[in-house]
Amino acid sequence: MKVLLLTLTILPTILLGQELTEVRTNLSTEESQNSIIWTEFSDEYDQVLAFSRNSYWSQQKVYIIYGRTNGQWERIKLTLKLDGNKNIIRTKSRKLSFGEGKFQELLTFFDSRDFWNFELDSLNLHEEVREDGSGTLWTKTDGTTDSFEVISNGHHRIISSYEPEYFQELIPVEQRRKFIECRNEFLRMNKMK
Repeated sequence: MKVLLLTLTILPTILLGQELTEVRTNLSTEESQNSIIWTEFSDEYDQVLAFSRNSYWSQQKVYIIYGRTNGQWERIKLTLKLDGNKNIIRTKSRKLSFGEGKFQELLTFFDSRDFWNFELDSLNLHEEVREDGSGTLWTKTDGTTDSFEVISNGHHRIISSYEPEYFQELIPVEQRRKFIECRNEFLRMNKMK
């Protein structure tokens, strides 16, 4: 009887898949409306976890997107072709297969790092302030930004970092270190470089 009760309790959770941890919005309404992830996927999916790696000069933007609807997760690859003014001139979208167990492990890994609460200020700290009040502002041009977008229960959150390894070497920050770990785990799971 105990085994049956345990099976009836656990089985629906396994079949329905893990939900994302609640997030707080960190974007204005206008910023959300300018996001293709928000405009294209917030009505279709209850929850979304999207990743992209972007640079200013790129004529293409690629997203790996996990969307949850009716308790089931799907993985989508969205490719945007851009013109010189960063306007979208072509989109290509296709669903990809994936191991849901591995995705659940990724979400558990993100939870263990408190990923959902990372703050953009910490992830993008580029100024080193000394005890005497003087400081150094570090910059880098032509780099890439690693960016996650999370949609959950009507909330939209961006978790991104510009050139995280470069700035982490100069100014170590705990959240950025954890961000790099989470990003690397996401890239490994999705066989991205």
